[in-house]
Amino acid sequence: MKILVGHTQSGHREVVFEPNNTKMVSHPNMGVIGTMGTGKTQFARSMIAQFAKEGVNNVGGKPVGMLVFDYKDDYKDKEFLDAVGGTCYKYNYPFNPLKLVVNDEVEGMNLPAITADRIADSFAKAYGLGLKQQSNIKQVIIDTYKDAGITKVPSSWENPVPTMEQVIEKYFETYDANDKAFALFDKLRDYTIFTTDNNNCVSLFEWLNSVRVIDLTLYPDDTKKVIVSLILDLFYAEMRQLGGSMQKNGFRELRAMIMVDEAHQFLKKDFNSFRSIISEGRMFGVGMILSTQNVSDFKTSKEDYSQFILSWVIHHVNSISKAAIANIFGASDPNSDRYMDFINKAKLFESVCKIGSRVDGIRDLPFFELIEKDGRFKK
Repeated sequence: MKILVGHTQSGHREVVFEPNNTKMVSHPNMGVIGTMGTGKTQFARSMIAQFAKEGVNNVGGKPVGMLVFDYKDDYKDKEFLDAVGGTCYKYNYPFNPLKLVVNDEVEGMNLPAITADRIADSFAKAYGLGLKQQSNIKQVIIDTYKDAGITKVPSSWENPVPTMEQVIEKYFETYDANDKAFALFDKLRDYTIFTTDNNNCVSLFEWLNSVRVIDLTLYPDDTKKVIVSLILDLFYAEMRQLGGSMQKNGFRELRAMIMVDEAHQFLKKDFNSFRSIISEGRMFGVGMILSTQNVSDFKTSKEDYSQFILSWVIHHVNSISKAAIANIFGASDPNSDRYMDFINKAKLFESVCKIGSRVDGIRDLPFFELIEKDGRFKK
């Protein structure tokens, strides 16, 4: 699979990202950095569009599912969706975070409790809840499972699982309106985020067979975070259930890429599923493209996520530090001053691109140029 990132400033040589070539990169994660107006979105649109066409070159020839979290209305216009064969979802997403994903790892364990704990953790981190509130949410989810006849007994896991709507109603029946958790559920009740009908539910990975845009622009910031986290929780569970992806002659089957725009809003929350996907995803044919404004966004009090990223496209940044340069390119790289100078002076669609061990100053290939020049997008 070959994704044209852009062309070198000197020599106009093509710079190509081969996301499933394990000889070039050991995993397909990529960081895209730059201040507003530097071309990040056009570059991201170009990457998504090319991934959508490269399935024919994938190991096994299957399309790469592209899951795009759209924070600010950049990926749902008709021109883009038509070009990539994509679909946009604003609400009523056709999957259920309470789905019980059974695999060998949960044998002999209380799967409903494990799933409830995972969901409660996502709520707590997204909304800044305390341990007591987190525990209350977990117990309400467990009780809602019990109402549906689902317990720690494995034979009960085949029963239809409850919906998030039922969990919310159960919480209102159990607790009063005096805490922060009640307020968050009250807010969630205003939106039909996940389907209320289990008959409409599908496997997330089966659903993710093309470009799927999750439009988050409608929701408050804390609600955006919990939506992304709950979807990634389910994604991770299904990813583990599928097992490792195929390998052939140094190439790995790529099943899915996750694009998180405005990733700084999400990174600092240290969601468990996010860390698990970015660190383990390569084995399962999954990668992430994280777009944000500063290199420092990748480092939180608990984790330095840049360690899981080998490929970078860095546009103009107002003040990039030597420490940040060293973190990405290595402290011993003799060209660090040149990289810093290029990034400080970079114009629209210009970036320092690092793929594997190679670093180039490039002009990106923006989406509007891609669809003009690439015959695969001609109508």
